[in-house]
Amino acid sequence: MKKKIAILHPAFGWGGAEAVCVWVIKTLKNDFYIDLVTNRTDVSINKINSFFGMDFYKDDFKIIKLKKYPLEGYILSSHLVQRYFKKHRSEYDLVISTNNEMDFGRKGIQYIHFPTMFEAEEKKSIYKKVYYNFSSWLSGYNREKMKNNLTLTNSSWTKQMITKAYGIKSRVVYPPIEDILSIPWDKKENGFLCLGRISPEKKIEKVIKILKEVKKISPDIHLHIIGAYGDKQYLKKVQYLVKSDKNWIFFNLNVSRNELKELISSHRYGIHAMEEEHFGMVVAEMIKASCIVFVPKGGGQVEIVGEDERIIYNDIIEASEKITKVLQDHLKQEEILKRLLRLGKIFSQEKFMQDIKDSVDILN
Repeated sequence: MKKKIAILHPAFGWGGAEAVCVWVIKTLKNDFYIDLVTNRTDVSINKINSFFGMDFYKDDFKIIKLKKYPLEGYILSSHLVQRYFKKHRSEYDLVISTNNEMDFGRKGIQYIHFPTMFEAEEKKSIYKKVYYNFSSWLSGYNREKMKNNLTLTNSSWTKQMITKAYGIKSRVVYPPIEDILSIPWDKKENGFLCLGRISPEKKIEKVIKILKEVKKISPDIHLHIIGAYGDKQYLKKVQYLVKSDKNWIFFNLNVSRNELKELISSHRYGIHAMEEEHFGMVVAEMIKASCIVFVPKGGGQVEIVGEDERIIYNDIIEASEKITKVLQDHLKQEEILKRLLRLGKIFSQEKFMQDIKDSVDILN
């Protein structure tokens, strides 16, 4: 008889963390009954299939959507799903958090994208202290019990952050990155892709500033901004910024997985601007599709590009200068691309699925 697993994923936001969640479900659905517990009301199997290119059936897993709470915020959302599990833990044989650290009331598996329950007391405002304490009280959160979980994480950089925050060991399990069939380099468009949730931390305005500088020297470039809805106010800001440059900046919201793959496979370059990105699934995706991707210094994204200083930047001026050099040097393009494609082989969906199965076997 199949055992039952609870997969806890608060604030299901249609990004990299959610891709990890979806692939954990795909990995385990044939061997376990699965409940996906979240407090986002817009999650459905049909939307998951469309956004992530899956083929789930309604019987593959059940989505449990928790009732909305008067207060909001990620920390509270996380504690609410923990609270739900503790009330219902007798119904489950195993529990997995696919969105950061949690106290389940018993040992489980937690995939930490970045340690979020930890913040130095001296950095917290009075409001934050009340918010954190109230949220922890709701779930009965115990940090020492959380430390007993089997901890997985997305990069060596995040692993260091976890050790710094909690002093615990974690295992790097790179997120599942799809092999996207690419067209030959000489047939690709001389354009850039900026992928990710439309949220302030993605710093899309910085991408626009960088490429405006590049365009002064290479006027034939263009930019596709592709993402899912994140922050409404920030979305309006980005829409305003691109309004006067619609001849070369294209804003693609909520595209299907197939449309996204076509865009990735047909463009030469990618650019990312989030500082200290914990991993950067979109960076890895673009690399595997034969794109040269430029990233800020810091975080797991530097790990993905093999710390290649030719495509790592500190600020807008340095970014525009380095990008211009690469655009003007075909030999440099070839050298960078060959190196990135070698590095990209370590990121795969098959490796991720095997790592998840191995982790479940430890506790099962």
